[in-house]
Amino acid sequence: MHTLVRQTSLTALTLVLLLLAGLALPANEVQAETFRCKYFILPMPKHWSLINGPFKKGGGETAVLGRRDRKASIQLIYGTSVKENFRTIVDGYAKSLKARAVYTSPSQAWFDTTRRGQTMRFHFCQDEVESLLAIYILNGKPEEMAFIHTKLQTKYKGLVPLRAQTAGTTKGKK
Repeated sequence: MHTLVRQTSLTALTLVLLLLAGLALPANEVQAETFRCKYFILPMPKHWSLINGPFKKGGGETAVLGRRDRKASIQLIYGTSVKENFRTIVDGYAKSLKARAVYTSPSQAWFDTTRRGQTMRFHFCQDEVESLLAIYILNGKPEEMAFIHTKLQTKYKGLVPLRAQTAGTTKGKK
């Protein structure tokens, strides 16, 4: 009987300690989510989460991250690609969306476009060493999605998107 009382007291004490630890955290502190895939890890700000995917598409994978208030989203498309196809892929997307790509390096490009009244920024990144391609489609204010440039963790340095040099433009230069 004495052992049962001691075990019950320890269980109650453990429960009280856990509850007190939970009260020590700020009430509005939301644990940020982290998106992980084969090629990179992307810690997201609070109020962001995985909305769709990841699922296989066209030999690669795609996923959509978004703010819970639905005011911004990022579509991620990533997988293997032939190095020589990079410019064809970028120009094909740009042409289909009536935009002009800005090449910041042989393996980085971006453009802005408007579709159904929403401004979108496309970033194309290729890791030439591993023949990997990532396309980041930002829907919303680019400054609210800066974490894509600063928080992305990967051993494939070519997959990290550089910030577009001319924010807010709808047409770039080749």
